[in-house]
This record gives sequence, C-alpha cells and structure tokens, in this order.
Amino acid sequence: RAQSLEYTDARRQEIQSYAVNQNLTTLRNRINELGVAEALVQTQGSNRIVVELPGVQDTAEAKRVLGRTANLEFRLVSDLNDQYIDPYLGKSNGQPIPPGTEVFAFESLDSGRELLLNRNRILTGERVQNASSGFSQDTGGAEVNIPLDSAGGKLMADATRNAVGKRMAVLFIENKQRISYEQDPVTGESKEVRTPYTESVGINAATIQAVLGSQFRITGLDSPQE
Repeated sequence: RAQSLEYTDARRQEIQSYAVNQNLTTLRNRINELGVAEALVQTQGSNRIVVELPGVQDTAEAKRVLGRTANLEFRLVSDLNDQYIDPYLGKSNGQPIPPGTEVFAFESLDSGRELLLNRNRILTGERVQNASSGFSQDTGGAEVNIPLDSAGGKLMADATRNAVGKRMAVLFIENKQRISYEQDPVTGESKEVRTPYTESVGINAATIQAVLGSQFRITGLDSPQE
C-alpha cells in the first residue's frame, strides 16, 4: 500500500529559515563585492529578502552580481599532484597534465597556487543537506560539519573506502556572465550581450582520516569564518 510522508510544521520552518539565512549570507558577500557602503539586506516575511543599494546607478550590473549561482564539487586530489605541482611555487611545473585530471586555482583565484584534481567528481553540493561551522570537541579548532542525503552518503562511502590517507578537495564553482555591448547593423542601436562562463577554485583540500558517510567534518581550519 502506498504511503506518504510529510515534514512537521516545525521542520518545514527550520528548513525555510536555513535557506533564507544562507541566502542572506550569500547576498551580503556579493554586495561587499559591489562596494556599496550602506546597503540594506533583510528578510521580509518568512520567504522574501529585500535588498536596497543606495547610490548604485548600474542596476544591470547589480542584478548580475546578485543573481549569480554556484555549486560545490567534492573530488579526490590526484595521486600525481605532488609531482605536477612545484612545492615551492605552489603551481604547475610545466609538465603535461596527466590524463583524467584537471588543474584548478587553489584557495583563491588570485593566490597563484594550483591543485591537480581527478576529473571524476565524488558528488556535488546538491547532496549536501546542511553545513555548519563550529569548534572541534577533540582539538578545539574550527571545523565544518557536513551532513549528506542518503544517496550522497553512499557515494561518499564508495569513494573514500579505498582512499584513507589521500586528500579530498572541495571545488567551488560559480556561474557568472560577461556583459558586452554590440551595435545592431540594421538599427544602429546598442544591445546588451550576456555570455555565461564559470569560475572554479579549490577552497579546501583535507586528508581523509576514515571512510566517510552521510555525516562528516572538515577540521584544521584557521577560524570559523574560513
């Protein structure tokens, strides 16, 4: 017999509140990029966010920056990383990229450092149900706790079963748009052209200490902000 399950009202409110708060954080970070000193970002009701940007003239640019989407990928660091990445420079030593791997900026796009990752991804951020920062009870250091859904937990366990001692990276992928203007050859009017592109950066690479599953943590961070 078919059965149906539904969340309690309290759980639905918890999920909705988490989603809104995550978006508040993301929008505030992007507004910092715009350099607006007295921007206002606040919730309106239970599922809306109001953004006020005093003095911003280029509304198209503001919408472009605020409307970007992003995702995460979890990948294993290539076993050949230490051979390919110069340990002193932190970037490629000029050798050809090994098959089945990709090179990404590490820590930030302008850090000058690089990381060689396996092309195959373990899972994406769509499998992450939540993520929270805190402090390790063991060391007192900053950590991030990451719960996955059941499918993500299985994928993570399969990928790390034979990878204890290796490193796993978190790849941050942001979808952006370049805006250019072209003149219409018939009317002579200028029209806006948006070209999508992505920026990818490895934001973390940690050693796998044990076979991971639906609940794991990344420790050894410098601060909760990181």
